[in-house]
Amino acid sequence: MNQLGIVTNCWKYDLDQGVPLVACLDQAVEHGLVAIELRQTALGDLESTDRCFPAVEQLAEVTQRYPGLSFDYAMGLSFLSGELSSADDLVDQACQAAVAVAGEARPHLRLVDLSTNAAEIRQCEESTVQELAGLVQRMDQVGGILSVENCRQPWDDLWRIVQRSRDQLGSLGDQLKICFDPANFGFVSEAGDSLAALSQLRANDLSMVHLKQIKQAVVLPELGTGEVDWRAHLLELKRRDYQGPFLFEMAAGPDCWQRLEAAKSYLQQQLA
Repeated sequence: MNQLGIVTNCWKYDLDQGVPLVACLDQAVEHGLVAIELRQTALGDLESTDRCFPAVEQLAEVTQRYPGLSFDYAMGLSFLSGELSSADDLVDQACQAAVAVAGEARPHLRLVDLSTNAAEIRQCEESTVQELAGLVQRMDQVGGILSVENCRQPWDDLWRIVQRSRDQLGSLGDQLKICFDPANFGFVSEAGDSLAALSQLRANDLSMVHLKQIKQAVVLPELGTGEVDWRAHLLELKRRDYQGPFLFEMAAGPDCWQRLEAAKSYLQQQLA
């Protein structure tokens, strides 16, 4: 597990107190992290206050100071119910941000849908498949990839749409990947079983794995005992020879860095 990282919403408490993003990035380097997910709504003054448009040029300037870190850009968007088309201006800025922060690496845009329910997914499925395939092609034009995170929807619905979009894309299909978050299966019962979902995936299907714990649909401040059996998930990922990044995404709070070190120790215990 050489690629440990963090999602910037872990720093939201500090960012909301006026701590600059660069100070958090400095801390990330000190704590040995190598992968940073720049999450929309958790970038401090490097995004707009209304619709959280990324400040693309400023983000590029900041991330260039950290050649030892890899960056992706992540945003919340109801992509399973048509918002890819209706929010095209925001999507365009997100694509630009993904390119700007990538440096010499491959640009990576990650989406998560926090609101679309199962009925809406099926109603919009045909257009969603077309729109996702179109966004993968758009990212491919700038040398990048797209990944989508499982969240509050049935896993089978998300995975079916990803597979259908890949079929549309042909040789570009592998450029649409899954950001896998086992804890997100705990938000709604119809999401399914995280280990069963993971068993359907190859290592190449995954762009990253999010590390957090959940209990009774609440994300816990610590990575520890809860509804996710992390030992079992890590073993399954090892069986698949997954070599990609693992990103911490615990609940934000004033003691983020102390909890991060505790989370790293917990991971080592699960791997023992």
